[in-house]
Parts: sequence; C-alpha cells; structure tokens
Amino acid sequence: MRKHTSRLFIYLGLFLLVISQACNRGDNIDSPGAIPTRSSLESTLLVQSTPTTSLPQVDPLLVTSLGEVHNAVIQVAVEGNFIDPQLGENFSSGKLASGVIIDAQGLAITNNHIVTGATSIQVWVGGNTRKTFNAVVLGVSECSDLALIDIDGEGFSYFQWLEGDIQIGQEVFAAGYPLGNHQFILTDGVVASSSVSGGTSWSSVGSLVEHTASISPGNSGGALVDSSGKLVGINYAVLSESNQGFALGREETLKFIDTLRQAESPDSIGINGSAASGVVNNVPISGIWVRSVAANSIAWKAGIRPGDVIYKFNNEELVTDGSMTNYCNALRSLKLGSSAAVTVIRWEDLSVWEGQLNGNAIVLVDNFTKISSERIGSGSVSLSPNCKPADTEGYLSCSDDSGALIIDIPQDWLDFDGRNWVYDGRTVGMAISASPDLDVYAWNKQMPGLFFGASDTFAQWGGCIEFLDIYTPWYHDACVFDGRRDYNDGLYKGKVDYFSNCDGGAGANAYVLAAVPIAAPASAMIIISVQLPEDQGDILDHIWHSFYVGDF
Repeated sequence: MRKHTSRLFIYLGLFLLVISQACNRGDNIDSPGAIPTRSSLESTLLVQSTPTTSLPQVDPLLVTSLGEVHNAVIQVAVEGNFIDPQLGENFSSGKLASGVIIDAQGLAITNNHIVTGATSIQVWVGGNTRKTFNAVVLGVSECSDLALIDIDGEGFSYFQWLEGDIQIGQEVFAAGYPLGNHQFILTDGVVASSSVSGGTSWSSVGSLVEHTASISPGNSGGALVDSSGKLVGINYAVLSESNQGFALGREETLKFIDTLRQAESPDSIGINGSAASGVVNNVPISGIWVRSVAANSIAWKAGIRPGDVIYKFNNEELVTDGSMTNYCNALRSLKLGSSAAVTVIRWEDLSVWEGQLNGNAIVLVDNFTKISSERIGSGSVSLSPNCKPADTEGYLSCSDDSGALIIDIPQDWLDFDGRNWVYDGRTVGMAISASPDLDVYAWNKQMPGLFFGASDTFAQWGGCIEFLDIYTPWYHDACVFDGRRDYNDGLYKGKVDYFSNCDGGAGANAYVLAAVPIAAPASAMIIISVQLPEDQGDILDHIWHSFYVGDF
C-alpha cells in the first residue's frame, strides 16, 4: 500500500489522550451485537437485591478490600495488523492493557478500540504471568469504547459494582498495569465530577466519572475502585497536562451489557474506528477512519476494509464537529439487522464506494480526486493564499495579510481572515482568524476556531493580567472559569485563562493566552484565543508552539 503523506490526513486532535485497551484472537470474534451465550450472564451482571431472612453469605471470590483488588484485574497483550491514518500503511501493534473481571466464570470488561480486528490476545490474571489464558469477545460497543470478553476457565476473583451515588471528593483508586510491563500499580485520588461529557474522536459516551487518580496508557480498561474494593468505573482516558482521569461508570457499562443481552441495537458494525479529518486538493474531507475490521462483521460483509474512510451514513456526512457523535447517533438509532446506506472513500487510491450495511455490498462509483477538483473549479471551496501545507501533517501554516504573523491551524479550518486588527474603529495591530465557519465562531463558543493578534498599542495599556481581565469577560459570562496559569516558552511569557462547558456544552472549551516578548515586553501584546472540543488538546499545544511574530 502506498503512503499518501501529501494528503495530510490525521486524527482530529485529542485533548483526551487515547489509552490502549484489550483485544481478542481475531478468529474468535463474534459478530457485533451478538448476544452473549453464557447462561450466567443474565443473572450476574445486573445489580439485584433478593429478599432474604438470613444474612447473605459472602462469596470468597468476591473482592472486598483494596488488598484483593489485584486478583480481579487482568493484563492483556494484544497483537494485530492495523492501518494507521498518518502512515497510510499496515503496522503490527503489540500493546499491553488492563481489564476487570466481573464474574467468577471469567466475564471481563475492557475497552474496545484495540479489541476489534485484533489477531491475538494473551490474558494474565492477578499478576501471575506464569499462566496465560485465552479469551473470546462476546460483544463490543464502538461508541462506548467497551468490550465484554470471556476468559477461558472459572473460579476467578471478581468485582462487585458500587451501589448508590458517587460523591464528589470521594476517595478512589486506579488499578491496572500502566507502565507497559507486568507491574501492578494502585494509585489514589478523588472524584472530581460524577458526570462529565465523554465525546471524543474515538467514542461518544453520555457520561463519565472524572477523577484525580494517576493513570497512564496501560491503565486502559482497568479498574477504578473505592476504599472497599468495589468497582466505581472502567478507566477510559486521561487529560495528560492536568492529570485528570476519566472512567466509564456503572450505568454506562451496564447499559452496554443490556444492549448485548437484548440485541435491540448493534452499537457496533465491527470496526476499530476514529473520527478523522483531512484535505484533498484543498477540499476538506472527514469521516470515520477504519483502522481494522472484525472478520464476518457487518462492516466486513459490506466490503469495508482497513484504511477506508466511512464518509457518509444514510447520506449524512460524518465527523462534522470533529467527534464520533453524529456517527454514534446514527448507529444507535439503527435497529439490529436493518440496512443503512454508506459512502466509503478508500484512502489508498481515493476511490469512492457506495452500498449498504446489511444489504448490497459497496461498489466503486467515483473518485474523490475528481469530485474535489470539480468542487474547486466551481468555486465552492478555496484555500486562502495566506496558507500553505505546514511541516506537520494535518496542519496549514498561515500568515496575516502583512506577513508579520505566522501560525499553524488545522487543515480543515478553511474559513480564514488575515486582515488588520481593528479596535474601536482604528487599526491596533495585525491579526489572524480561522475556523470551519468564522460567522458562527464569532458568536458560538462551541465552534472551533482561533483569533491570533499582536498589537504594539495594547502593549502600552498594561500587562498580561490587565489585558486578560479586559478581554475575557465574554467567556466568563458563558463558560466555567477553570483558572489562570503561567505561560513561558522561552521567547514569550504571560498568562493563560482556561474555560470549560462553554455555551452549556460540556465538551466545549476555550483558552485565552496573553503574552509579551521576553526580550522586549513593551514592544507587543500577543493574544491567542482558541475554542476547541475538550478532546483536542494536541491542537492547542500545536498552535501555541507554532505562532511567530515578526516586525510590524
């Protein structure tokens, strides 16, 4: 397969660092949405209360203390061939992740996005690497990033879910194998929020538990427990810069298991996918990048293969907001066995294929290069002459009209303005504005975009703190203020204001940087205001590391 590095195809940014998960032997993967066959599933996975006149006996295999937690946490080693969106080629991925046993017969929960399409899995229980177990996948949820697996054997220690409400400030512990080796680690923290939005580039979750227990990639799929060893959640992701951890809670996990049992919705078509975006011939393209496909799944039978981009679902374009939300909404509304139209772009040659899930397999209908050329010719899409492909794939390097300011922006932020910075009717400096839609960005704080300005006039009015106090009330009125932090990159120093839940959107964040040159503080005031979904922190980091201010 040829690489297409010039096509600048990337994952949309992650603020939430993607964490590795468990996977299963590929030839044992059941079709998505299959009902678990284990007879005990019905009786063991629901939180039940049975009236009794005597004290219940405690199962000796049930985890009842922190000292027993490691007995019910598994480590999984995954091998598989995937198509990477940046490299555009096959690679074999060996990953170590965690999981939790929820049944003495070997039912375990882990995350999904490495399970699907994996070719092999090894499972170690309780830190004992001398004995390796095999497992099969009973079902997955692409949108909740969950997988239910069955470990070969019985008599396993297992977790019980914490009943009742989770309290903010409650002490919790993250348990798993975070370091990529066989060392079990337990870290402590507290619950920061019992319910936050979980929309990311690789999932769309209704609610997550936010906590401060330290986690790393190997914690993916591992346990979040309380002080008595009861299960609070399944560790899911981490915000690396602030060490905020996120876990899928009881309701989200049991809802996934109920979906498998009742088979009301597939909640998966059998892909390991992630929201992605890029530019072909200066035309933005977005969709669900397919890293791998489970054999004999709905997607496989439809002809979808690793390296494809699911561009449309029932004729609606996907990833319009940088997340999997609209894909997952469509998937969750699809009844098991019903058909849905799909449009697929095969990235290796940009061919366009159309067909159906649970219907006619996709067939070649066109080529996206030709389609994009026609769109450019019609004047419907254009790339600003101020922008060119950046050194980093997936970004454009753009300047203001004077050429004094330079900054990298995501390649799909094609609505661009490089005119002077005008304040109160007069020019005060140079500026760049960019967004997928600047008109919406001007009033909607959930629309991604940025404003980058440099002003010698404002540099005379006061320091960074004073400038932020003047500039940011617009965000204070509509967002949650998360604090002010120092900024120093060696060339510029200043302050950054952090905002979340903007315009009532739990996943909409804003960041405002005010800085001055360290060598000449009075020469310019620099402001960079950025709006992003909460999972796109890598975009923020790239923006702040790419800006340049020349003479003006």
